[in-house]
Amino acid sequence: MPPRQSFTLTDLAARLNVSVTTISNAFNRPDQLSAELREHILAQAKQLGFCGPNQTARSLRTGKTDVIGVILPEELTYYFEDAVATQFLSGVAQVLGENGYRMLLLPESSLSESGGREPAVDGVIVYGISHNPMLAEHFSQRGKRVVTVEVQMNDIPCVLIDDDISTYHLTRWALENTPRDFAPVIVSMRNGDWAQHHDGPPPDIAPLRRLAAMRRALSDAGFEPDDVPVVVNATMSRDGLDELLPEWLDKEQKRLFLCMSDTLALNALRLAERSGLSIPDDVRLVGFDGVNEGQGRSPQLTTVYQDNRYKGRIAAQMALGKETTNKAILRSFIIYGESCPAR
Repeated sequence: MPPRQSFTLTDLAARLNVSVTTISNAFNRPDQLSAELREHILAQAKQLGFCGPNQTARSLRTGKTDVIGVILPEELTYYFEDAVATQFLSGVAQVLGENGYRMLLLPESSLSESGGREPAVDGVIVYGISHNPMLAEHFSQRGKRVVTVEVQMNDIPCVLIDDDISTYHLTRWALENTPRDFAPVIVSMRNGDWAQHHDGPPPDIAPLRRLAAMRRALSDAGFEPDDVPVVVNATMSRDGLDELLPEWLDKEQKRLFLCMSDTLALNALRLAERSGLSIPDDVRLVGFDGVNEGQGRSPQLTTVYQDNRYKGRIAAQMALGKETTNKAILRSFIIYGESCPAR
């Protein structure tokens, strides 16, 4: 018997007196064999120390890796700390696992530092607002299946939320149920570096859709949108907001914070409480996402709920070619909490 490290499908087939195809089916296409024959082959393989076909050789032969990459614009630590991101990635991982695929997390920084080497993946999911929008087109031009999330680019398949509709209705409701002596302030997510890569009309990305919806609601409620300040948390971190918001928190002026995410709203709420301000008497807030942290605290956050795990599942199904649509728009709904109560 050859040494374990050089044991192949052919060796195992000869030892068990079956064809190489039968051995391959036992590992890769179990539906082609009886349960008894497959269990016998796998048991013998295990006893001989054979763990299965060489995946590298299989990838070279078939051109498939059974890996889907998820391109992430921020560093990995952000996605392990952010509730929305972890729910989304959980949904992606569930679908990929159900279909025999693996997930490869790809921070954008790792792609720029790879010296031009591309990851061995069958497709990619671009999650969120990329620092380099050309990445999606780059993979698409190389024949990879590409799906963007929260971003719409040309004919590339995408998963979106009806965030413009829900943001408009939540903003309008907050303005109509907040006394006029509260000054509105928009707290925005990072808009990305899209201006460097796109000419013409603004790109279709979530922060700009939500910003436009807020401005429409302000105008319809009798406010001048250009007079409403916009605080942009460019670093996508708690520390970034800690530096930006304190100047907007004081007892002399009551504020209504229109936040584009629950992470931003919860950080603003935390800073307001630390400053000794009352919610909702001195400060009112609305968010977007419906994360558990905002719903399990007091005051409960007024926000828009979206199913992030389901969004991840749909994105993965599209990346695997299991969805017939090229554009999925998922529904959301408003949660009326205590951070911005009704009159």
